[in-house]
Formats: sequence, C-alpha cells, structure tokens
Amino acid sequence: MNLTYKMTPREYYLGWKYRRQKHNKFEKYKFRLIIALFIIMLLIAMRINIYLFLFAFFMILFVIFLYAMQKKTVMRMYSTSPVCNCEHTVSVSDEGIELINSFERKFIPWQSVYAVCETPEFLLILPGRSTSSEVISRQRYASAEYDAVASAIKAHIKVEEGRKI
Repeated sequence: MNLTYKMTPREYYLGWKYRRQKHNKFEKYKFRLIIALFIIMLLIAMRINIYLFLFAFFMILFVIFLYAMQKKTVMRMYSTSPVCNCEHTVSVSDEGIELINSFERKFIPWQSVYAVCETPEFLLILPGRSTSSEVISRQRYASAEYDAVASAIKAHIKVEEGRKI
C-alpha cells in the first residue's frame, strides 16, 4: 500500500512538535514554569524596585516571543529545504515502512519505528529518534486509501491516539 503526498509547512511543524514532545516529555510544562517564575518575580519586584519590575516584565515578553517565533522558524526551515518540499511516498509492507522521496529511499523495519500517533486529522510517523517525521493528512485521501494504510500500520505497531498535537 502506497500513499504519495507533499507536506505543507503546518504539517511539517506538527511533526516537528510531536518529535520534540516525544524526546522531552516535560516540554509543555517548562514554558508554564518559566512564566510562573517570572510572574512571581514581577509581583515581588513591584514592592522592592521598579528596575527589577521592568526586568521581570520584559523577560516575560521575551519568553513569550521566543515560543511564538519558534513556529515561524520551523515553517521557514521547511520552505527552504528541498528535501521537505518534494513529494513523499510511504509504502507499507509486512516487513516495515519504506519512505521514498526524490533524494532518498529509507526502509524502516517495524521493530525500529520509534513512534506512530493518529489524530483526527493526521497520521504522524516517527521513523527514528533523529529523523524527521512523516505527517499524512487524512483530508487528502479517500477514506478507503487512508484506512488501508492506517490499519496496516496498526496491525504491526502500537499507535498512540492523540487529540491534538
């Protein structure tokens, strides 16, 4: 079973974000912790010193800006990469998954696939810890094509169910 597709920048970002979450399980809590510490510092600084107050306020803005710019940076990285912009083909067999694009052809046996996550919109495949993810959009295909590939993957590997990435 084969599916040929071209990822969009948004899909690439979702795959990048999923890979990052898999590597660092506390990533989403880190942002909240940093903001909470700076807010506590801001409240303490209001009583002590105006300069400390301004420093804490600008640090909160800086952290929020970094997280907002992260998405734009990853999407820009996608648009400048010739490997990401070409057509990708995912071929599923009994031995494993074969990922094909115009620059490379990789075969990944089932026991080597790092993670697979299925959301209502996408099927995300992480072939390994250091490789990029493959994001297959459900909207691009007829339900029979998509379901055939998804069920073949589910037959060989445990698939995480995700609501939102």
